[in-house]
Amino acid sequence: MKWIKLATAIRTDDKVALLPSDNARWAWIAVLVAAGAQDGRAWSSFKHLNACLSATERKHVKTLVAAGLIEETIDGQVVIPGWGSHQVPMRFQSKGQRHAPATQSHAPATQQRDQIREDKREIRNPLTPLRGTINTETESVRAVIKRLGGE
Repeated sequence: MKWIKLATAIRTDDKVALLPSDNARWAWIAVLVAAGAQDGRAWSSFKHLNACLSATERKHVKTLVAAGLIEETIDGQVVIPGWGSHQVPMRFQSKGQRHAPATQSHAPATQQRDQIREDKREIRNPLTPLRGTINTETESVRAVIKRLGGE
């Protein structure tokens, strides 16, 4: 049997408390359970997530997205933000299961975060794309700028 953790303060959590109805809050619990059933891995799409929920629960997916409880990644996967940080290994899980969920749930988020960091580095350093085109031993900086169409 798989387990998930719920914070005892879930009822007073800002995002959960602002959900419009108890049905929406129950749908949130159903989404958490569905995520736990697949070890916290992202759903490949909203269609995939909806297939894991009942018809009543599906009605609230847009509300959960608007509340920031569910997010769509750049590549179209659907994730629960912070899942891995909240679903840490429990004492009564077997050793083989203990670390698998956290590792699997972090993979897409980690890859996305690393790509964003790389993009930011390229923005901060506009010469990054020019690496390999400059021969520092034979050309001065002014000569390179002039050769590349600069001032």
